[in-house]
Amino acid sequence: MSLPEKPREPKTGYAFGKNKGHTVKPLPKRRFANIHQYKPHKTSESVKLARSVAAEICGLAPYEKKALEILKKGNDKRCKKFLKKRIGNMKRTRAKLSQLQSKAI
Repeated sequence: MSLPEKPREPKTGYAFGKNKGHTVKPLPKRRFANIHQYKPHKTSESVKLARSVAAEICGLAPYEKKALEILKKGNDKRCKKFLKKRIGNMKRTRAKLSQLQSKAI
């Protein structure tokens, strides 16, 4: 048998006494299960189109041009090291390398 829960006395707002501290409203409870950002999702067709148009108009970045030249010489490992230094993440490096290899062909 548990004791009945007593209702809490509200904070007084003063820095002394039994209920010292700021008076605050409790945050509402939120459920994150159905929020879009927590779900894995794939890129939509409109976003893919926008990215391809931007890439076509802007062309390659200077580091991408240099990486493409390294690839054309046939030095894949050197290109991977160069991209890793510029991008900083091996997962993104592999994706960029495969993208540049498809352009080099």
